[in-house]
Amino acid sequence: ERRGRREKREEREEGGERKEESKEREEARRERRRREKTEGGRGRVNKKIGETEKREGYKRRKENVSEERGKRERRGDN
Repeated sequence: ERRGRREKREEREEGGERKEESKEREEARRERRRREKTEGGRGRVNKKIGETEKREGYKRRKENVSEERGKRERRGDN
């Protein structure tokens, strides 16, 4: 019975250590997110499909189209 109490106390202390570890992990994750947001101004990249890269590609194509349209209008063959 005495041994059981000691084991329970050790388990409780172990749980506290685990809680601290998860807090540290959470804090590190938050820090990483904040850094990703500030660096490069691209925001958080969806790791699975690279969502921001897709958006950038879309913007680039859109710019190309508008440039082409401008050239055509200047030439007069729109």
